[in-house]
Amino acid sequence: MSTVTIRDFDPANYLDNDEVIVEYLKATAEEPNPEVFLEALSDVARAKGMAGDTFLRAIPQTTRTGFLLLSSCKNRINEHLIVLNHD
Repeated sequence: MSTVTIRDFDPANYLDNDEVIVEYLKATAEEPNPEVFLEALSDVARAKGMAGDTFLRAIPQTTRTGFLLLSSCKNRINEHLIVLNHD
């Protein structure tokens, strides 16, 4: 009987060229939860040989907070536009 080893999925293993990275970041930027995009930046950092957790810690908390606030506002505006455009 053979043994199968299952590893955790790590997107960084598949971010092997700039085109894939751009598409990955574009897809995660569309997510309503801004933390998904920040985590994607960490994945890209790891794919490029940087420590992902170090990369996220290097982003000042004020920048992260500002990004989360702007993303939240963008999501709320989009929700209102969808309602307004609904026939």
